[in-house]
Amino acid sequence: MFSDKDYADGGCRKRLTLKADEFIRRFLLHVLPRGFVTIRYYELLPNNHRIGKIAIARRLLGARSSPR
Repeated sequence: MFSDKDYADGGCRKRLTLKADEFIRRFLLHVLPRGFVTIRYYELLPNNHRIGKIAIARRLLGARSSPR
């Protein structure tokens, strides 16, 4: 038996009972195939490079230096 959040009912927690084969099926949806690697962290604009990357993006898009 599991606790599940039912978003259709306002996010209430409800008990969920699964058969063994359904539990295994749902669990295996999170297992990657052989040779694949999990990407744990990816951020387009991390704080330490944000200004430079925004400037490059604006230059590539032909946008003004300030959006205002």
